[in-house]
Amino acid sequence: MSIWLKKKLSKLEIPPYDEEKYRKTVANVKKIPLHSDIRMSNAEFFLDQIRFIRKQTWILKIVWVVFMMYLIISHIEGMSMEMLSLFATASPILFLMNVKEIYGIYMPGLVELHLSARNCMEKVLLARLLLFGVIDLLCLAGTTIFVSSLDKMSIWQMIIYSCVPYNLTCLGCMHIFNRREEDVLLYCVSYSVFLSCIFTILKKCVGIAYAEPGIVLWLAAGIFITIGLFMELNKLIGKGKENLDGINIGRAV
Repeated sequence: MSIWLKKKLSKLEIPPYDEEKYRKTVANVKKIPLHSDIRMSNAEFFLDQIRFIRKQTWILKIVWVVFMMYLIISHIEGMSMEMLSLFATASPILFLMNVKEIYGIYMPGLVELHLSARNCMEKVLLARLLLFGVIDLLCLAGTTIFVSSLDKMSIWQMIIYSCVPYNLTCLGCMHIFNRREEDVLLYCVSYSVFLSCIFTILKKCVGIAYAEPGIVLWLAAGIFITIGLFMELNKLIGKGKENLDGINIGRAV
């Protein structure tokens, strides 16, 4: 120990031992509830996930809605097919904003943190997927209602042309989550850009794709996409269990 530190310690004044104060301290500590019996309900847990989402994610979603409304107001006259194409092209971007928040819970380092928490990873994953699903549905529904009120277009037709590309993006990103460990965001961005290009090409080369007769094909595609989405989601939940088992037996994630 250094001489300077010894001098500092020698100047410290230690108060005399007071048995009465000691007893009061012990009695007060015993009154503190160290193990609370109050458990968070599922609704509270769901709402509590909001504070774990980065502010940038919410800001990007607001920017998406504002930008979509700006485009709608700017090109509303006599451009029904353009509106359908716009929603089909832009909806993949809406899900892309969620990728980092969803896959982040499976990243090395965070898995151990979730392991020490009360709620299992599957519950956290499902809560975030449901949260983003509700928020994104409100964004899509709000913009489609806005377009329908201005252009007198069928709101159900617009929802289908929005939700099918959105679910297709979900399916592809879930597939990437299940098969990639690194550069997940890069692959998801590339896939979303690819989808947006495909939906733009459909407007240019396949006119029936956004015409009324083509809505049956979109509905059929939506059903198959939804089935595939649930299959990939089930695999993703299983992947989380494998990661936890790996930690439990001492393997590095």
